[in-house]
Amino acid sequence: MKTENTSIDMKDITAQLTASATVLVVDDNALILQLVSSLLTKVGYRVSFATNGKQAISVAQTAKVDLILLDVQMPEIDGYEVCEHLKSMPETKDIPIIFLTAKSETEDLTRGYEAGGVDYVTKPFNPTELLARVNSHINLKRALELLKKQKDEELKDSEQRFEQMAEQTNEMIWEIDNEGLYTYVSPGSELIYGYPPDEMAGKMHFYDLHPEEGRESFKQAVLTILSFRKPFRELINAGQTKAGKTVWVTSNGLPIQNRQGELIGYRGTDYDITERKNAEDALRESELRYRSLIENAFDAIYLIRNGRFEYINQHFVTMTGYTLEEVTSLQFDHKWIFTSEVVEGSLILPPGKKNISRRYETKVWNKNNELIDVEISTACLSINGSISELGIIRDITERNRMVNELKTAKEKAEEMNRLKSHFLALVSHELRTPLNGILGFSQLLEEELLEPDLKTMASVISRSSRRLKGTVGNLLDLTRIEANSQDVAIVRFDCLEQVFNSAQLFTPFAEERGLQLQVQPSDQTLPILADATLFKSILDNLIDNAIKYTDHGSVTVSTGKESVNGRDYCYIEVIDTGIGIPDGMQKVIFEEFRQVSEGMDRGFEGTGLGLTIAKRYTEMMYGHISLESEPGKGSIFRISFPAAPVAEGEVLKTEKYTAKLFHQRKTEDRPLHVLSIDDDPNTLALIKRTLQEMANVQGVPGPVDALEKLQSNEPFDIILLDINLGRGQHGMRFITKVRELPGYENTPIVAVTAYAMSGDKEEFLQHGCSHYLAKPFEPAELQELIKNISDNL
Repeated sequence: MKTENTSIDMKDITAQLTASATVLVVDDNALILQLVSSLLTKVGYRVSFATNGKQAISVAQTAKVDLILLDVQMPEIDGYEVCEHLKSMPETKDIPIIFLTAKSETEDLTRGYEAGGVDYVTKPFNPTELLARVNSHINLKRALELLKKQKDEELKDSEQRFEQMAEQTNEMIWEIDNEGLYTYVSPGSELIYGYPPDEMAGKMHFYDLHPEEGRESFKQAVLTILSFRKPFRELINAGQTKAGKTVWVTSNGLPIQNRQGELIGYRGTDYDITERKNAEDALRESELRYRSLIENAFDAIYLIRNGRFEYINQHFVTMTGYTLEEVTSLQFDHKWIFTSEVVEGSLILPPGKKNISRRYETKVWNKNNELIDVEISTACLSINGSISELGIIRDITERNRMVNELKTAKEKAEEMNRLKSHFLALVSHELRTPLNGILGFSQLLEEELLEPDLKTMASVISRSSRRLKGTVGNLLDLTRIEANSQDVAIVRFDCLEQVFNSAQLFTPFAEERGLQLQVQPSDQTLPILADATLFKSILDNLIDNAIKYTDHGSVTVSTGKESVNGRDYCYIEVIDTGIGIPDGMQKVIFEEFRQVSEGMDRGFEGTGLGLTIAKRYTEMMYGHISLESEPGKGSIFRISFPAAPVAEGEVLKTEKYTAKLFHQRKTEDRPLHVLSIDDDPNTLALIKRTLQEMANVQGVPGPVDALEKLQSNEPFDIILLDINLGRGQHGMRFITKVRELPGYENTPIVAVTAYAMSGDKEEFLQHGCSHYLAKPFEPAELQELIKNISDNL
């Protein structure tokens, strides 16, 4: 019956010892709290926190805590006061307290034990050591609690379990008598020293484990410590294993007294800290290397404490000319080095600020009173009331010189870019103006000449001028793209109208080659987000290429909508039955000046820029261009752009020639009167010839003659205005004068100009023009424009 009761009590003891314990961690450092919490949680402990002494006392009183890890240095109440307070209260006096602190001096250890602490773990701590200490003291506490509750047999069982725990720990638990002879040794001895317990207990003294060299001195020192009858902590000493290897251990001991208060020995632990010791040695070596690095750094480094220089490296001496002895003397003034601006804004003079870092550029004086451009980085900290500043001074004289040179180079580059843009505009104007006459008159001759040979010649001139027009346009477009001067104005518009317009424009070209050009729209509208002008250029290039490389069959332009990765797109496909493109050339054709057939025997005309420009423009508008092709069967070029959101009932229109419509009623009893202002007589003649059956056209070379005409009794319904009128005369200034004339406030003014760079059209429309037509233009374009304007008069 007694045996059965003992068995039940043992199960209860086992359950209590192995239950998860709660550890209260008290520290005002959040990083330490996080590190210790993670460490304890991983092995199954429950963790509570406190960031100051008052909070720790409150938690210990209200929660069940098995052990407290207590920092010493905390605001308001330090760890010793907290420990004393907890030990004075019945409900918390039995909670074991381990000091977790950076303090390791003897007086600090003594004070901790006197306050009631059971152990010390010094920072930085070894995680394995900390866990072992926590585990040992929690198990020890629980064992002692059980010992108080059990009777003699229960006490025996508890002692047996404690012995089992001692055998499982990595520490060596020991007891010695007054002579230092081991009376008990746990199995941890074999892990640390290689000696099993039975070779040590009753046979070896504690000093026998010390290396022979210095053994006697160690013996006398430890016996002296034991004679004080006080606990000792963190006694770091060297040991020698059974195999002769040196290990480092930290020893902790508590005096053992009999009932009469007489010292009968010590009980304690040895913990292997060889790895920590090696790490500390490596850290010291690292600090030496770091000091060497500072000494040999190419930046000047200094340390100022309480307003005085305490340390400078060699480069500081080199840069300023002052030695350490000079800058640390009481007579040294910071103004000898730092400018007054730096001294007045210093973090050191006057002291009072702390935990501040900053970086700034300034100048410092050297010993020869020469100013040096520098960058200073400082970090200021307040430690125990002592204000220190660590600073790094970097000579940036050369860097500033390079920055100034780069700034000058940037300004020159910007000027060159401006000149380049001006040159492009000039070239564009000078090429387009003569082309206008060539293209326009060749088409008129082609239409009116009856003699076959002459008609053929006029046709050749017309085709050649069209080809030259396209080449010039492509070259200028590519140059703008390469110079990043191509403006992109993303707007909402219905691109389907432009699809039909482009198809109508290229229908005569397709018919000449015996091809059928058709549009197959999938929807009634196709709203996209893109630049309308660039979109037209892309589409024209694709249709032109399809017709050019197709000998028979058809060219079809189809449209549709799709969703890609949850976003809606509108696409246009240009499908031809032409020569097709081999796989190896399908990427090449998008490169500048590349074609499927190249070299002296190439079979098609052109510069090879159309697809390059189409691809660049598409990507600039966040679109995508792709190609499917098979030699001999044809190609499919596909462009897609983000679909534009359109409200129900909203109608989007493709951009027209006009920015706004002017309404001015003309009398029905006279023909349309047009005033053409252009300093190029060829353009004036072309306009007159083109519009001879539509309007009464009068031409003048400049603004003076134009104002005389406008102020005469004969009113004009439309004004065609060249922007560059030669001899410094600018058409934009003329517009203002026209608008001031009675009856011409709303008269349509068409900018007929060779200025066709990106943004030119928008600028002219904003400054009073109502319409825009770029040179070189085809007669049909001018006729269509005049018809559209007259229909709205």
